[in-house]
Amino acid sequence: MSKQYNLELEIQDIVLTDIAVNDPQALKQEITLELNRLFQQEGIPNRLTQATHRPLVKGGPMETVQSPSVQQLGTDIAQAIYRGLGK
Repeated sequence: MSKQYNLELEIQDIVLTDIAVNDPQALKQEITLELNRLFQQEGIPNRLTQATHRPLVKGGPMETVQSPSVQQLGTDIAQAIYRGLGK
C-alpha cells in the first residue's frame, strides 16, 4: 500500500524573462492543471515527502516554442516547477 500525502503548494510569484503573458489568469489555470497531472501521474518528488518549507524553487531554464499558446506555456512552466521541486 502506498503512503498518502497531503500536499499544499502555494506559488506567490513566477518570474518569466522575455515572455509576454496576455492572460495571467488563464496561465495560472494551465499551470495548476499540469501540476495536478504531474503529481497524480509522477507522484510527489521524494524531497517533498518530509515536512518542508521552501521559500524559493528554481525551475531553471525552460525551452518553449516561439509565441507559445497559454496552454503550452502553462505546461512548460509547470514542468519546470515540478523539476525544481525535486532538486
